[in-house]
Amino acid sequence: PEQLRTFLCATNLPVLFVTRVARSSGIQALLSRALPNIGACRVIVNLPQAEAYSELASNPNVLFINDVPHSWLLPRVDAVIHHAGAGTTAAVLSAGVPSLSLPTWGDQSMWADIIFTKGLGVAPVHVRWLSDERLRCALRELLGDKDLQDRAASFGKSFSSKNPRASAITRLERVLARGTAPAPAPASPCHVGNAPSAQE
Repeated sequence: PEQLRTFLCATNLPVLFVTRVARSSGIQALLSRALPNIGACRVIVNLPQAEAYSELASNPNVLFINDVPHSWLLPRVDAVIHHAGAGTTAAVLSAGVPSLSLPTWGDQSMWADIIFTKGLGVAPVHVRWLSDERLRCALRELLGDKDLQDRAASFGKSFSSKNPRASAITRLERVLARGTAPAPAPASPCHVGNAPSAQE
């Protein structure tokens, strides 16, 4: 969509993409409160305008959009917030961008933990335990940690180059089957207080 292209090209500010995890008005409210405290950035939210939280929708640096192919959009953003479903996780890793996982059920906690233990995203938080402080901390790390961004970009190149004809989910399953982790989980400043793990 032309509006999305214009939004992406308008400034050099980092761009955060928020998937349909933002369907909850509570998450949108947290995001609207966090943005003034994390430095300048632009936000793309994968929801129709009709589902927008009013305070977030009124921010000129926030754009609500309908579905766009992840293969096109994700390489054009700097960070992603998502539920860590298998398909989205594969797309995020393939694009080489760091992410914050907010798992809710099923295998989402497993994929969220893989992203974090491989040093490709910040510490996951179960969506029930997301707070103003945790979101602000996670966003600052996502958008400001150059080492994290470089690791994600490097992994994305490697991930995409291995059997490029295979689907992203197939490549992700092979990573899981190998059980390889290049380094222990990095210490994250986003483990604040007594935050439960993603699997709780």
